[in-house]
Amino acid sequence: VVTYDSDEGRSRSGKCRRDDFSSNLMAARAGNRFSETWWKNIKLKLGRVCQADELTKEKEKVCCHEESATQPENRSCHIPWGSLELLKYPDQDLDTKINSEARLLASAAHNATVRRSIGRPAFQVPAGARLFCYAGKNSMTPHLNGEVFWQPWVPPKGTGSTPLRSGMIKPKDFDARFDCREVRSGDLRCRRGNWGNEKRVLRNFFGRIAYHLFFSQKRPEVGSEAEILGANWLLSDLYRRSLSSEPRRPP
Repeated sequence: VVTYDSDEGRSRSGKCRRDDFSSNLMAARAGNRFSETWWKNIKLKLGRVCQADELTKEKEKVCCHEESATQPENRSCHIPWGSLELLKYPDQDLDTKINSEARLLASAAHNATVRRSIGRPAFQVPAGARLFCYAGKNSMTPHLNGEVFWQPWVPPKGTGSTPLRSGMIKPKDFDARFDCREVRSGDLRCRRGNWGNEKRVLRNFFGRIAYHLFFSQKRPEVGSEAEILGANWLLSDLYRRSLSSEPRRPP
């Protein structure tokens, strides 16, 4: 499995850390052990029968089928935010905490009903599963939430990337907090950003294999692909270079 680690502090790509890798973008061989275990755990949680009254947002437990519920069940499943994604780290299964609390209650009250609420813990990923993470200056998130892509941008000479209509974007659709420029190494050197007026360097910004753009955070409306390619966002420059047959560094 190949994915990325969003921690810019990590120095190099390699084996993914046990509890810190992204599932926003993954590539894998069919039938690999990691994906097989994750899918197995998702089905386990969605298919189980919960105790009566557990299909509610008040319970931080994945529940789609309640014990003794009227059939067919027409209510929506209750899935706590991120709970199925977290199953990629089986040790972070929400049921681990729920089970611990339920066992304490069952032990104190000798209560069989409470014991039945204890869920099957997630299956662990087999030891032979291999996960590779692009990290550090090769991570797919050069900037964590992607606001940097929306700054006003004038491409350096020699890159072969020129906006077609520099005045087409409304001022409100730029993120003016950023003031960055490209340097010869492919780094992005910023005098300021959404972090404040502190200078920062985003290493190898223009040399990543792929980019997570975080469109859930910001997505201005545009009329066409040509409008995006012709604009003077930093993002537009990345698109133009990616689609060019001869990408070049600034002189």
